[in-house]
Amino acid sequence: MGHLNKLFIVLLMMLITSCATITKYEGSDRGYLVYSQAATANTNYGGYYLDVRSSNGQSAYLGYLQNNIFSPEKRDFDDEVSNGIVRMESMSPGDYEIIALAVSKQGEGFPPPKRKEVAIPFSIQSNEITYIGEFLATDMVADVIFGLTASLGVTVDVNDRLSRDVEIIGKNRDIKGIDITKQIPAIKGMKVE
Repeated sequence: MGHLNKLFIVLLMMLITSCATITKYEGSDRGYLVYSQAATANTNYGGYYLDVRSSNGQSAYLGYLQNNIFSPEKRDFDDEVSNGIVRMESMSPGDYEIIALAVSKQGEGFPPPKRKEVAIPFSIQSNEITYIGEFLATDMVADVIFGLTASLGVTVDVNDRLSRDVEIIGKNRDIKGIDITKQIPAIKGMKVE
């Protein structure tokens, strides 16, 4: 794929993401979604995404562009175990669902071709934070021959990293006094195809 095609895909992805009004709600009754997306230290993909849909049918990709060659994101944490981002999205009160987990390698198109359809409900309450956890991607590798390895895909674990994530969010936003509700799905080792 040529560089202009890759640039077009990145620009299209940014346009689609910027049109995702479900995460830019500014009404006085807004609530907040807090989550993190991360990859283990030896996992390197272009991006990781949560495909979210509201009860009225609006949708958005919430993504972490880990190693995107055109627009890698500034990481909120990066240590010997993992790296990633923490987000706080403004949303209207109501019911939502993560309908897919997705990953993309460098240069793959958008929407990401590797998806795992899921049904993970969560709700947003007025003037409250809903915390859905850390979505941690791990590259599954196998030894092939002579020390060479092959990727067998990505698994996702969802972890409770509330203390870390709230500390990171609190550096840029005043969240003191806002009630936090955990709605963390029980996901361990889910393979994303």
